[in-house]
Amino acid sequence: VCCRPSGTLEVFVLSPNSVFLFSRLKEQKRKKRGKMVRFGALAAIASSALVGVSALVKKPKETDWVVIVAGSDGWFNYRHQADTCHAYQIASSWGIPDERIIVMHKDDIAQSRSNPFPGEVFNKPFEETEEGFEVYKTCPKDYTGSDVTPENFMAVMTGDEKAANGKKVLKSGPKDDVFVYWTDHGGPGIIAFPTSYLHVNDLTKTLKTMHDKNMYKKLVFYLEACESGSMFEKVLPDDMNIYATSASSPYESSWATYCPPYDKVKGKSIGSCLGDLYSVNWMEEVEKAGKAETLQENFDVTKKLTTQSKVMQWGDVSFVDEEIGDFLADGETKAQVSEAARKAALREVPKHAVRAYDVPLHLAYYQYLRASESGDLEEAAHASQTLSKEVTHRQESVALFKRMLTTMYGFQGDQKMLNSALASPAVYPSMCGSCCVSAYEKFSEACGGWTEFNRQFMKVLNNACIAFQTEAAGENVDAAATERVAAAIDAVCPAPEVEKKNHLRWA
Repeated sequence: VCCRPSGTLEVFVLSPNSVFLFSRLKEQKRKKRGKMVRFGALAAIASSALVGVSALVKKPKETDWVVIVAGSDGWFNYRHQADTCHAYQIASSWGIPDERIIVMHKDDIAQSRSNPFPGEVFNKPFEETEEGFEVYKTCPKDYTGSDVTPENFMAVMTGDEKAANGKKVLKSGPKDDVFVYWTDHGGPGIIAFPTSYLHVNDLTKTLKTMHDKNMYKKLVFYLEACESGSMFEKVLPDDMNIYATSASSPYESSWATYCPPYDKVKGKSIGSCLGDLYSVNWMEEVEKAGKAETLQENFDVTKKLTTQSKVMQWGDVSFVDEEIGDFLADGETKAQVSEAARKAALREVPKHAVRAYDVPLHLAYYQYLRASESGDLEEAAHASQTLSKEVTHRQESVALFKRMLTTMYGFQGDQKMLNSALASPAVYPSMCGSCCVSAYEKFSEACGGWTEFNRQFMKVLNNACIAFQTEAAGENVDAAATERVAAAIDAVCPAPEVEKKNHLRWA
């Protein structure tokens, strides 16, 4: 048995009277759902009698490794940990052992006082008469609490046990495939962790380190976050055997789903969104279609169903016709997702989607509405205060960034120009460098911190850094731009007092 570089298998069958060559030629034609596969066989050199070849020899499957991360905390971010544990259930049910699955999540949801089902987490609503799919009970806790950091994520990915303080890291090699799924909040050129964030340049460096260390044969990266495309745009090469897909373009929000009023489990309201639209779409799709579905087919369905944001592909797309089971299933396992998971995926439930920036407002509104309808005056009063504070926070955030734009560019009183600048997308976050990192940290310290709502204005700081770098003369343009942005932040902050406990926060 041998294998050509093209991937065609050649099987030589020897007998006293004959030598035959069997070539397996595979042609795939995708339909809307599934595949049509046509095989042809070419016989060569026969001396006396034809010897039939009854079985094809399949190339041995190498080892798969999986890294799954939820970067958020807090009950209002319930969906991220639900997504994460759901992804684990898929990989585990398809035979990948826990020693080759690494899971990072804050683990503050299942036992939260807000949870009507202590010790349980659900990624999809269901009625009392239906069979639900619980995702948390067997979900690993490789990295939890304060260990959920960008530093530990990078250590996991690069196999650095020392940096990870002896915890589990990837031990994959050049013959192994790696699947990465990450879900949380994001911004231009960053993805968030509970108390910090990972910059696009650090992620790019991490992936290049993995490539240089021959830590994978092929790597697949599914990323759920606002502006998630900015983590790959213009920085992910197409020659490192890395295929990535993002929930949104570099310039837009991603969307939550199964939000109130469609958040009920066994007749009880969870009070948070149960999933993210892109994430539940790709996961429910593989549970319906099975591990023989190709990466491209999964992308096509996910993109079609995720209508509010632009799902995108990045990097090396030369192997998207390979089956998703080649990355999320162990070898030739016949294991399938559980019947409960399959039934849950097949069950049609309204996917009412909410823009991620607006989730705190949406949750606060339904908390107030439900409290009012219940007749609990004390709870309604508390919910009313939460809603009022969230509305105030949004108003103050817009006003603050308008003041900042005026300070930076002199847009004094020009509302049209201010509104246009607030709406302008981020410009090439990967080029922003240390100016953006410093600006994000400076704002967080001086202006009350980043929240789900105001992080959409990170692009203001990103664009200011790019503009000031362009204007600066000399060699150290990044330092000059950083100084100008910091001065603008100092001029408008501290903002009106914003207490972290008074409204739902991002991190």
